[in-house]
Amino acid sequence: MLVTAYFDQDWDYIGPNSAAVIAQFVDDFDAAYAAEARDAAAAILAESDDEAEAESRLLRLGLQYDPAAAEGSYRDWLAFVVESLSRASRDVADASPEDTP
Repeated sequence: MLVTAYFDQDWDYIGPNSAAVIAQFVDDFDAAYAAEARDAAAAILAESDDEAEAESRLLRLGLQYDPAAAEGSYRDWLAFVVESLSRASRDVADASPEDTP
């Protein structure tokens, strides 16, 4: 969903850069869904042996954002997505009230 709906041909209507688009994704969905997206991005990163394979997999998913200008490469962008979604998950956990007995 992150790639197909948020980084499609109109991604720049959602935000001016990938960080803003990811932030909007996090705002639109719950923490569990963001964690699934993080895990999917991490899997593509781990399973792609090189840049060409990462690019191919992302393009097959419908990615129309070109990370070259900001993140440098598709693998760098995937790492950025994983870190951004991990940070968002931590922020949500930190903001949640602790369980009290």
